[in-house]
Amino acid sequence: MNPSRKIAGLLRVATAVLALTNLAAGGLAQTSSRLFDDSTLQDVHLFVDPADWQKLRENYLLDTYYPAKLVWNGLELDRVGIRSRGSGSRSPYKPNLLVSFNRYESSQKPFGLASVVLKANNQDASLLREVLAMKLFRRMGLPAPLEAPARLYVNGEFFGAYTLVESIDEAFLMRNFGEDSGYLYDWQEDRTNGYRFEYLGPDPALYVPRLWDPKTRKSNPDAATIEAMVRAVNQAPDGEFVRAVSRHIDLNQFVLYLATENFLADFDGFLGRPFGMNNMYWYRFAGGDGFVLIPWDKDGTFGWPETSVFDAVDDNVLSRRVLQDPELRRLYLEAVVKVAELAGGPGGWLGQELERLYEQVRETAHADPHKQCAVDGTLVACTGEDFERDMEWLREFVRARSAFVQAEATAAGYDPSSAGNAPRVDSVGNAASGETGVVGIGSLVSVYGQRLAPRTMEAPGGQAVSKLGGVVVAVNGARAALLYVSPDQINARLPENMTPGFADLTVFVEGRPSNTVTLLVADYAPGIFAVTHADGRAVSAAYPAQPDEPVHVYATGLGPTTGAPDDRGVAVLPEITLGGAEARIELARGLPQLGGLYEIRLKVPSSLSPGRAVPMILSTAGHSTAFFLAVGR
Repeated sequence: MNPSRKIAGLLRVATAVLALTNLAAGGLAQTSSRLFDDSTLQDVHLFVDPADWQKLRENYLLDTYYPAKLVWNGLELDRVGIRSRGSGSRSPYKPNLLVSFNRYESSQKPFGLASVVLKANNQDASLLREVLAMKLFRRMGLPAPLEAPARLYVNGEFFGAYTLVESIDEAFLMRNFGEDSGYLYDWQEDRTNGYRFEYLGPDPALYVPRLWDPKTRKSNPDAATIEAMVRAVNQAPDGEFVRAVSRHIDLNQFVLYLATENFLADFDGFLGRPFGMNNMYWYRFAGGDGFVLIPWDKDGTFGWPETSVFDAVDDNVLSRRVLQDPELRRLYLEAVVKVAELAGGPGGWLGQELERLYEQVRETAHADPHKQCAVDGTLVACTGEDFERDMEWLREFVRARSAFVQAEATAAGYDPSSAGNAPRVDSVGNAASGETGVVGIGSLVSVYGQRLAPRTMEAPGGQAVSKLGGVVVAVNGARAALLYVSPDQINARLPENMTPGFADLTVFVEGRPSNTVTLLVADYAPGIFAVTHADGRAVSAAYPAQPDEPVHVYATGLGPTTGAPDDRGVAVLPEITLGGAEARIELARGLPQLGGLYEIRLKVPSSLSPGRAVPMILSTAGHSTAFFLAVGR
């Protein structure tokens, strides 16, 4: 990294920090990330009246709710609502469940969640297709629900192996896009006619809610826009297709979505064999940006490893016309190669994740007393041996798929040199300290690279935004909040809803993805931006701090906060030493005007000797950072 570029980046962020020194305190939101942490097997307990549980199973085709108590990781929620859910996977023997936290208590939303899905995996003997598929979507920088393998206990007894799945709702939108006021639609499969984006006529009722079922803004679902979108897809002249349809659909995102789904050989996704489009949500941003697709119900993935990435593309009007455009076809070939590289072949990332999760669920899969599998479309009881056989199928898919896809893309005209013009990320570090080894969840970071933005822009009014100058930074598929973008640097705030460990970051410039870099993220990774006097002047050689003087420290990476929204203190109080002497901290809090920014108030130790560069060490939860302070007499 160019040192002068790094210093300039820190100064840009520090300048913004100093502009906020007189603002009131606030805080960071608690998150649901631990609920969907797939590094461990999640145990979910439901306590329900045995008669109600029997009724739910007998009436499994109905959406009737029954009261229950949910216990997870010490959290107890009384009076949640549970009901049967699903389509072809509905079963009285092992029901899929929607758990509505606020069904009976409207204010009961743990971590801001209204509901969660307990997926029985009745059509997936391996139990892992869905979890792995969603991980790959997120690794591509695409929004996808969080998921984690789980054991379900009913009234104290082990009932079966399940998967915890994040609901696609306002909480999901806020986590991934930083907004929840746009138009969200749940796609409804047309099993009778097998819909493939044909224009059905000018009546909006032919599209909404029959196919696009509104989940937000239900009183005003804007069906006319859906009709106009489908009409443009079908009727726009070839030379006007991209311009006309881009007003309705983010075509670059669609291409990446299609490439990921087709790499996974999904028979029941957008291209839907044999019943047409299925298993997705559509979201149109409140500001008017075109629709993006969100994957759902991916247990139809990991099909035949030699399925063409062009299979059934021509059967769907949208995919056919999109891939007829030379630039979008080039992006598609780049994308399928990128997915193949991220997945890897034998011993690659996808294979490693498969084996890690296999070891996690193997014992549960064999012990599951209600395990079911799909045979010729019919659910039947199956065994641990069926689980092992399906695991071998997944292993063979992983061994063969990447090489096949890369060879097919090359035969179709993929030019490796074209990827040389894509954005490139070189490094990501703490925006205050510059440390690149580990960065803090929800902290401020600087991204350095090449072609990261078409021009230099700052977020209007200093308010971080999810898209700036055509630039999006995705971390595990969720958008980071952007403060500043330029061709060689981006200043951003990492998402707060993450679990410690590894996270994948991708920069999108006008929809074109960069390379994907893997970050090590932790709850705590401190860095100091600046130290000021009480009047807001920066402590410097010209204005040194004095012994016994109260000063303000502005930092990032200090972890979760607690308390009321207008007065959030840090969950773990940091420690600060100056020249080896411990400083007394009077206040440590998060500032609301710039998430990820913290203020610490302390007194300079009275015994401190003067110096131009007295070391200040800030430590929190075992993580430390250094800063040098001018101290006078």
